[in-house]
Amino acid sequence: MHRYLFGPVTAAFAGQNLFQQQQSGACLAFDANGSADLEIRQADTWESLLSRLPAGWSPGSVVLYLPYTKIPDCLWSAPVPIVGLAADWNLCFSHYGHCLPKCDLVLSDAVGVEVMKRAGMTHVRQANLFGLERNAFLAEHTENAERDIDVLFCGNLHPAAQGERLPWLERVARLGERWNVQIHSGVFGEAYWKLMRRARIVFNPTSAVETIVGLFVAYLSS
Repeated sequence: MHRYLFGPVTAAFAGQNLFQQQQSGACLAFDANGSADLEIRQADTWESLLSRLPAGWSPGSVVLYLPYTKIPDCLWSAPVPIVGLAADWNLCFSHYGHCLPKCDLVLSDAVGVEVMKRAGMTHVRQANLFGLERNAFLAEHTENAERDIDVLFCGNLHPAAQGERLPWLERVARLGERWNVQIHSGVFGEAYWKLMRRARIVFNPTSAVETIVGLFVAYLSS
């Protein structure tokens, strides 16, 4: 069995995204405060990290979740392959320019791969970094949920971070004259999944799907 360290992530993130891997013993999730399987501090060395691992457990690789995190220095010098997950590259690219060259393999979305390759990073490959989480709130009573929201958006609306989506949401909001359109921000956890269950259509516009969103809005407007 290939074993690996994954982080820095919270215990909640690990429970939603790494449950099977943790249960099988293939993965240990880590963070800086010990809420996950393993605490890895900035002052750690690779040797001190290994001393806290379960008996007989040795990592064959390290998977680093790069957005909005600080990676302990000892992991950059790990004597095993380093895989970087470069999610939200459009918001974190200046940071990624320093850390991605240290990785043996980088995973990002299709547009991110294209942009990074143009920047000279040839070790980038495409992957889905935002798959559906393991969440009981989504599955619970889904078939019997009342779909009273016709169109739902739930996400970041800050103009500095997501300014490109605001014109699309303005167009969608005008559909509220005929449809039940709801736009939410700052909703997480159980409240987020309850909104998902109520929606007939959920969308999250990005530059990669602007054409699809445009067709969708045109259809609802007709």
